[in-house]
Amino acid sequence: MAGLKRNRRPTGPGAILKELFLKDSGIKIGEFAEAIDISQKHLSQLINGHVRVSPDMAVRLSKALNTSVDIWINLQAAADAYDAVQAAKEWEPRKVFKVKKNRRAPGGVNIVRGRGGQRATKVA
Repeated sequence: MAGLKRNRRPTGPGAILKELFLKDSGIKIGEFAEAIDISQKHLSQLINGHVRVSPDMAVRLSKALNTSVDIWINLQAAADAYDAVQAAKEWEPRKVFKVKKNRRAPGGVNIVRGRGGQRATKVA
């Protein structure tokens, strides 16, 4: 949701993978790593948040677990966005530009500046 203030980092895709998919289904890390053609070490790094879920990895996870690719991409994006905001807390632009509201981007997407920042909405 746009404008939602977070008090903590969103749960990463690795933790979701471990708790909601592997643990709950009794799938062993080695078995799952082999199924998606990666090393156990790499899967362990993903689960522990040391490596990101790439688009390629999101496809592998979605195919092996019968989920949508978007779940994994969105979980990673939420964690990345939070990390970026935290890293840039003290940064300010040298200049802020005034732009017209309700600008339409290619593909019919409105970019709306609201209380929570910018959000894109599809225009029919």
